[in-house]
Amino acid sequence: MIMKNTPTMSDPTNNERVRELGVEFGSLAHQLDQHEYPATCEELVESYGSAVLRFQNGEQTLEGVLSLVPEEQFNSATEARTAIFSNVPE
Repeated sequence: MIMKNTPTMSDPTNNERVRELGVEFGSLAHQLDQHEYPATCEELVESYGSAVLRFQNGEQTLEGVLSLVPEEQFNSATEARTAIFSNVPE
């Protein structure tokens, strides 16, 4: 029996975007893409602060990463990701 139209674990629409520049976002990638911008750091932390980002040397919550730039405002998901990439521990 063959099942059709069943999403697989490798389906990129399954809320798992693997890695960007060594940071694993998981479902947060989609959430950042869908968020309404402009948005402050505080708004992103309030909405997604407990999301865990994984990277080569460990993991940290979004709140922990963005706590280094609390007054930042982002005009797009790309700007939010840039701030994340700039603030994850090396």
